[in-house]
Formats: sequence, structure tokens, C-alpha cells
Amino acid sequence: MAIDIAKKLYQVKRKCGDEGIKGFTRRARDFPSLMLQGGLVGAMIFYLSKGKISDIGYYYDYWRAESPRVEDKKICSDMEGESNKGYSAFIGSLFYILNSMEVESCGGDEIREDLILECIRSIEEREVKIEKKILTPIIRVKELSEMLTPQGDTNE
Repeated sequence: MAIDIAKKLYQVKRKCGDEGIKGFTRRARDFPSLMLQGGLVGAMIFYLSKGKISDIGYYYDYWRAESPRVEDKKICSDMEGESNKGYSAFIGSLFYILNSMEVESCGGDEIREDLILECIRSIEEREVKIEKKILTPIIRVKELSEMLTPQGDTNE
């Protein structure tokens, strides 16, 4: 799972340059500690409040595609190094991870507000168990995205 995300992140880096993945890397770096402080649901809600619901579905589709192509500049501008970037892309990857871990309500054919609320409800019912299962893949995504980002470029 994390390797699949890293491979797709590498495609973004090749298309958009080093700057093109800094925002995603910053979000991936911050999410595990935020989750440990406030819980998975709290961290998700915070990131959801910073991203765009319509973009989360776009990135969910990108992460789960077998052979995605980085065609448009949207993906470059959404994941670049500005301080407010990368939230939607990271949440899309989180939904991909959750859906792969059989939290079915966190995925499917489309991501909409009502489905996001259903995903949050499902997680709340089993939050401790899901947090334990998801921590390793999330940390792996963090480590791999940091590996792909030039050193020192995510500490703004």
C-alpha cells in the first residue's frame, strides 16, 4: 500500500519536479503525530477542513488507479510546497489506505460529503482498532515521501 503510494508520488515528482510533492510530504510528516495526539477521527476532520471535498475524490482515484497518469497541472499545483497545500492529496491517500484495510465506507466509486461522514462514523465505531492497523502504513507513507523529497525542503 505505502509502496504503491510512493511509486505514484514519484510519478508526480518526475512530472512536477521536487517542488511538486513538498506539500504532500509536509502533510504526511505531520499526520501521524496529529493522529496520536487527537485520534484518527480528529486528525482526519482537521485535514478535511483544510482540503477540498471535490479534490479528495480526484486524489483517491489517483492513488487507487493501477496505472495513473499525471496529465494536468492540477496535481502539481495541489501538492506543491506552499504551506496550505497537500491536504486533499494526503486525505485521498488516507481514504485509499482505509479502503484497502476493509473500511469499505471510506472509498468506493466516488467520494462525497455524505460518504465522508459515513466513513468517519465507521471509524468512530472501531477507532482504536483502526488506529493500530493504520499507523504503520501511514508512517511508511511519511518515510517514503520524505525519502523522495530533497532533504531540508519540508521544514518551512
